[in-house]
Amino acid sequence: MSDRGVRVVMGVLTVAFLGTGLLFLFGEPYLSMLISWGAERTHLPNEPFEYHRFYLALSTAMMAMLVYIAFQVARAPQQNANLLPVMVVSKLTSSAIGLVFYIQTPAFGYLLIALTDLPLAGIAHWVYCYLRRTS
Repeated sequence: MSDRGVRVVMGVLTVAFLGTGLLFLFGEPYLSMLISWGAERTHLPNEPFEYHRFYLALSTAMMAMLVYIAFQVARAPQQNANLLPVMVVSKLTSSAIGLVFYIQTPAFGYLLIALTDLPLAGIAHWVYCYLRRTS
């Protein structure tokens, strides 16, 4: 595959991931309709469907990605420092969403997201800056 082909594929994935992320964040009612529509069209069962398990699968996958990044940076810090911005973006995103949810509905669980993930973003950013300075 050429560089142009890679750019096209990754551009399509960028739009797909962005659209899906926005659907998860802002379109939960539409997501349930879309899942039900897909089940009806494919004649596959959809009951009982538990949304918390749907999101649990996605959040576990995100944690697996973060474990991979942390492991790779621990294994070879200078060579894998370029992975750290992914961790920073992930933790800043979850912190911001947790704070917005907490402002909307002051439940400790939402605040806990920011209380844990914001310091983790700071640590990852500090390590990234340190590694860039010392490379």
